[in-house]
Amino acid sequence: MTRTTPELAPPSPNFHATPTGGRLTTTAYECHQQFVGSDTSYVAVVDEEGNGCSFICSVSSNFGTGIIPDDCGFVMHDRAKSMSLEEDSTNVFGPNKLPLHSIIPAIVTETATNDLLAVIGHVGRWMQPQGHLQVLLNMIVFGMDPQVALNQPRFFVGDPRPWVAYKGSLQELRLEGGIDPALVPCLESKGHICRFFSGYKREVFGKGHVIARSKLFDPNSAERSSKSWWSGADPRCDGCAMGY
Repeated sequence: MTRTTPELAPPSPNFHATPTGGRLTTTAYECHQQFVGSDTSYVAVVDEEGNGCSFICSVSSNFGTGIIPDDCGFVMHDRAKSMSLEEDSTNVFGPNKLPLHSIIPAIVTETATNDLLAVIGHVGRWMQPQGHLQVLLNMIVFGMDPQVALNQPRFFVGDPRPWVAYKGSLQELRLEGGIDPALVPCLESKGHICRFFSGYKREVFGKGHVIARSKLFDPNSAERSSKSWWSGADPRCDGCAMGY
């Protein structure tokens, strides 16, 4: 599998303006780097009847548990490694408990009708919950369509190293190239430790895909929203948006 990763470093010469129907102008990526590898996969699908599927496949560690079920061609994941056998741990293994993990494919529905508004997923270890939130806010609050929302540079709160991310390091901020460096002094004044990540280090910001009704990001389109889907594929990876 080949993934395409854009090279972005502040300031942002590799960004170009993207018009969005006159409502706003933002930035998008120009991709210059390629590297070979494979990792967590995410698929978003909708059908003509308005049904949606948000699906993430990951085995966590390189070969998961290393267990292959008989007559099957896949290994079983090892997400339960986040549980503990230490009796005094809050994550001690036991009934009715779920391990901390980062497989969180999402579906957005309308509160009043339960109609499907969006199928969204963001992969990339501990960036997943933060990535979901950032992409959703770009659409719901800032009025960006799915592709423009995915194009935006991201930030990661915490230390991105596995098993360290949420252990007392929340003052640390990893900023993706393309974020205005002028923001750094303000963030540092609030106690944050800021570092820009570019090139291959940008993998910590993950990747995502979205299929959405237009009224999720443009309330004025409610009347025509049910007649079409808007989709976006993250330019940080090799995914694409396809109609049928």
